Amino acid sequence: RAYGVDSDFLSKTEENLPLAWLAKAERAFQKASLLFKKEPEFEEIKAYIEETVKIGSVDGVTHQLQATVDGYDITVEKEIVESLHEAISA
Repeated sequence: RAYGVDSDFLSKTEENLPLAWLAKAERAFQKASLLFKKEPEFEEIKAYIEETVKIGSVDGVTHQLQATVDGYDITVEKEIVESLHEAISA
């Protein structure tokens, strides 16, 4: 037991972790859509990421001061945004 949590709970939590991240991404996208009143274009997102790096924001996984998202190159973010646009317009 770690910190009073049984191993069954931990393994179920680990199994659900990818779904939790997917839900978090979905909520973030929905919030951004409401704020922007439209789906943000990749160039807008890229500019936002680059601007936050300039003021000291780091990648959430690598902790490096670089314009990447969760350890992935910015081109992966472009593919995700394009896929979300396709899903919304379908």
